[in-house]
Amino acid sequence: MIITNIIGGIGNQLFQYYFGRKIADLNNTSLKLDISGFESYSWHKFELNKFNLKYNIASIEDVEILLQDNFIAKGVQKFLPYYKRKFVKQRVDFYDSNLLKIKDNSYLEGYWQCDKYFLKMREKILSEMTLNPKFENEQFKDLKKGILKNNSISLHVRRGNYLDLKVPVCSIEYYESALNLISKFIEDFKVYIFTNDMQWCRDNFSGKYNVKIISGQENIYDYHELILMSLCKHNIISNSTFSWWGGWLNNSPNKKIIFPKIAKEMLNKDLFLKEWIEL
Repeated sequence: MIITNIIGGIGNQLFQYYFGRKIADLNNTSLKLDISGFESYSWHKFELNKFNLKYNIASIEDVEILLQDNFIAKGVQKFLPYYKRKFVKQRVDFYDSNLLKIKDNSYLEGYWQCDKYFLKMREKILSEMTLNPKFENEQFKDLKKGILKNNSISLHVRRGNYLDLKVPVCSIEYYESALNLISKFIEDFKVYIFTNDMQWCRDNFSGKYNVKIISGQENIYDYHELILMSLCKHNIISNSTFSWWGGWLNNSPNKKIIFPKIAKEMLNKDLFLKEWIEL
């Protein structure tokens, strides 16, 4: 059994889940999710239940067994490479192939923000990362139709808590440069904006482009937005794993995905694909 800790927003939850899936598959064993952290975590909710993913939730006893085993053996464990321990905590912010040597009966804690761990599972992931039908409301279906019929570009603006935490945010110059670049390849496009700062987007984009702000609409939630982003033909992402997944899940054959330079300063160094465009 592999247990992976799940915490953070949808983007981080997906990295944790699929890294755990990969390790479990390599060991031909089961995967369980430890979601107990959400009991005291107020920023986000557990969201993986909104998609067509297979998993089991780890019980308190499941976690205690693995962590107790680690405690008993800690005298030996501390001399082992970190990826050979029962309690495996992320230590690097780049791809580490040693992590694929993690053995059965391990507990995983980290963000594991790199698709190289599960890239060979891409087709399977694309088939699974669809909304559970009970969460496909009429508002979502209407927006989906519009996105599919247009030359759609998703544009993600994350500010909100980033400003509170003094995290760098993407400038309007970045977004304008990205739109100018895409306009050289695509005509008559429509920009679908996903954001946690609607007023900033209204102030900076309204009247300049053919835009529609998705965020803030009634009965549209983060899990709807992730799927809608992925259905756009092209993506302008921010320094956020949420919109990274929106781009990565985009299966359009001629897609253009643009990401900001500042994202490399705060996310995994191996996170961005070679064919993506850095601005």
